[in-house]
Order: sequence, then structure tokens, then C-alpha cells
Amino acid sequence: KIMSKEVARVLIVDSSPVTLKLFRKHVCSMFPHVHIDMAKSGEEALDFLDLDSDSDGGGGGGDSKVPHVYDIIIAEEHLDLLSNECNDDGEQQSEHKEQEANVVDDKILHKYQALDLLGSELLHLINDMELESAAAAARNAKSTSSEPNQDREQRHDKEECAATTATKSSRSRHSPSRYSSLKIGVSSTLGEDCESLRKGGADLFWGKPPPKPSNGLRNQMLNALLSKRGKSIFICGC
Repeated sequence: KIMSKEVARVLIVDSSPVTLKLFRKHVCSMFPHVHIDMAKSGEEALDFLDLDSDSDGGGGGGDSKVPHVYDIIIAEEHLDLLSNECNDDGEQQSEHKEQEANVVDDKILHKYQALDLLGSELLHLINDMELESAAAAARNAKSTSSEPNQDREQRHDKEECAATTATKSSRSRHSPSRYSSLKIGVSSTLGEDCESLRKGGADLFWGKPPPKPSNGLRNQMLNALLSKRGKSIFICGC
């Protein structure tokens, strides 16, 4: 099915544990097969997006780096409100962590501290990471195509052997077409934050509470994702 092929991993970012659970429930009702990660801050989100070796799909010999790929990313705009939220035990969380985000790419992240990130800024960084990954994959493909035929055949044989031990999902996640994720910006004051989320790269916008899960909403999300990935498929139905 298209849904299981295109949507395998979802990242939800919100300072409120209650909201994280609600969004997780919504996503699970529409995409019951997906793996869901949840982060309470920009720092935690960047940890999930930490770099990994591209050893099975980039054609670059395993030296290039790509971020862990998510198919859908849902991010609250105001991630600096953690101190005003309560945890599951009802205890007030009053302290912010003062640690800088793990560096994913010095060129992109050097001016940011995770606790200063708004959701729109986080989405912008993720978008830059995806563009860098796609560009690196294109460079690797071009380098491979310029190899002598004998070297290319030897590399092809090695890649075929490695591919038999790799999972299908792992191969597809690292292919260039998989670098574009659907980004959903969330805010309880969407009228005020819509423009900043749009500039940050959000494709869809949700208020709080989020829209009720339905086949129509699921298909809207799928169509937006397929369009970003250049797929000439349109899913209709309610």
C-alpha cells in the first residue's frame, strides 16, 4: 500500500507531555503502522535527527552522512513553554536545560541553541538538512556514474551483496526521494504564528486542539507528502 510505503516514521515535537500523547493518539489512529518518536524540545528533536552513516544507499562508500529520516514531522511553534507545563505526575517543571544542541552540521546549526529554537526555526533547520542530504546523494550518484566500467561493475556487485542483508525500509529511507518530509506546524495562536511557520517550511498548519483524525485528513497529509516527493499519485476519498 502507498500509505505503508511512504509513511514509516513520525516525529512529534511539543513541550507538553499531554499534547504529545494526544498527537500520538491522533497519528496512530490514521497511521497505525508507523514508528513514532516524541520530543519535548528542540534539543531532543535534534538528538532524534542525529547523523547516521549512509552505508546502504548513497553510493559514496559509507563515508557520507545523512540524518535519520522522518516522513512526517509535527512541531509546536512555542517550544520555550516547557517551564509552564506539568509532567504526567502533575509536578511543575521549572528548570530549562542549558545545553546546546548536538551539532548536526556546523554550517547550519552553529548559531543556534536548542532551547532558543522555535518550532518554525526547527523546521527550517530540518529542511536545510534534507536539502544537504539530497545534494550529497546526487553528488555520490554523479561520482559513481563517472567511474570506469570495471570499477563500476565491481561496486555494483558489492552493493548487490550488501543489499541482500539490508531491510527494505532501510534502503528506501536512504534513497534521495525519501529526504522530503511532510512538515506540520502547530500553534494555539495560529493566526499569529502561521506566517513564521510557513517561512520555516511548514506544509500544513494545525491549531490546538488538532483537527479530528479522519480518512479525509489522512489523505490530505498523504497527498501533500506525495506531491513533495514528486509522485504523480493522488488519493481521493473521505
